[in-house]
Amino acid sequence: MENIYPAYKAADVVVPASPLYYWFISGFLKNAFDRLFAIAECDPNYRNPKKQSILIRAAEGAGLL
Repeated sequence: MENIYPAYKAADVVVPASPLYYWFISGFLKNAFDRLFAIAECDPNYRNPKKQSILIRAAEGAGLL
């Protein structure tokens, strides 16, 4: 996360990508999302930014859409 926090702060757009496991994002990506809440804890005067984002997901299965 020490590499992700500065990149997240500097980014204009965030594009996470994940395969779907049981129709949900990977555990690694879920953990990263959860830990982004802590970014405001690094500096009490810092507010979590509102970023443009796109989520890319991939799945395989019969009868999708």
